[in-house]
Amino acid sequence: VSSIEHPAVSACVKYWQSFGIEMRIAPVDKEGIVILDELEKLIDENTRLVSVMAANNETGTIQPIDKIVTICHERRTLFHCDAVQAFGKIPLDITGIDLLSASSHKIGGPKGTGFLFVKRKTPFDTVSLGGGQELGVRSGTQNVPSIAGFAAAAKASFTDFGRHKILYDQTEKLWEMISGKLPEAKRNGHPENRLGGTLNIFIPNTPAEMLVQALDMAGICVSAGSACSSGAFEPSAVLMAMGLRRQEALCSFRVSAGWNTTVDEIETAADAIVRCAARVRF
Repeated sequence: VSSIEHPAVSACVKYWQSFGIEMRIAPVDKEGIVILDELEKLIDENTRLVSVMAANNETGTIQPIDKIVTICHERRTLFHCDAVQAFGKIPLDITGIDLLSASSHKIGGPKGTGFLFVKRKTPFDTVSLGGGQELGVRSGTQNVPSIAGFAAAAKASFTDFGRHKILYDQTEKLWEMISGKLPEAKRNGHPENRLGGTLNIFIPNTPAEMLVQALDMAGICVSAGSACSSGAFEPSAVLMAMGLRRQEALCSFRVSAGWNTTVDEIETAADAIVRCAARVRF
C-alpha cells in the first residue's frame, strides 16, 4: 500500500498483519504521488496484492494508476484501486485493474452504499456467509433503493464530466483569491494533476484547529484533515508522509466544494478564510 492510503485500506491491511501477513509501504513524493521506482522495489515473488488509491481524499492528487497497473502485472501481482474519491469525477480506465472499490455518497448518491468491481477470474474469497446473494460473494438482502440511487448518481456523473472542469476552475479561483491575499500560503499536493473540489492549504503560523473553529462560527465548514486521539490534536498522516514538518501539517486544512457550489459561495469562503486566518495567526 502507499503511505497515503485511506484508513479503510491501511487499517484493514494492519489487521491482516496480526495473521502474519507482511505489509510494505510505498513512499510518495512531496506532491503526494507514489514513487514508482520505490514501489517496484517492494514487489517480489511473495507479493499478493498492491493497493493504491486513484485520488487522495485530503489533497486531491491523482495517482498514475496505469503505470502502477503495469508494474504490478509485470510481476504477476494483483492490483486493487480505491477509487472512492475519484469515481464519477474523472474518467477511469479499468483495463488491467483487478479490483476497484467506489462509494455512492461521494457523487451525491445514497449514503452507506458502494460497490466492489472484481475482474473475471480474479481469485476472491467470500466476504460474508449466509444466503448466497451477490453470486455467493456477499450474503445479505440487497438494498435495492440505494443501489438504484447509486446507479442514477453514477449515470449522471459519467454523462457530464464538464461539471468536473467547472469544479476544478472554481477551486482554482478559491486558491487564487486566498493566495492573492496571503502570499505566504502554500497548496499541499500536486498543483495541476488533482481533482477539482479538493484544496489543501498550509498557512504558516495559523493553527488549523483554531482556524476550523473560527470558520465554523463564520458559517464556513472546512476540515483539518486530521484525527483527534485521546484529546490530542494530531497532524495529518497524509501530509506527514508527503514530507511536511509536524508544525506545517498542523497549520494545514482542507476545503471541499461540490457540484452545487456557486461562485458566490467560493468568494464568500475565500474572504472568510483570509479574515479568520489573520485573527488566529500567532
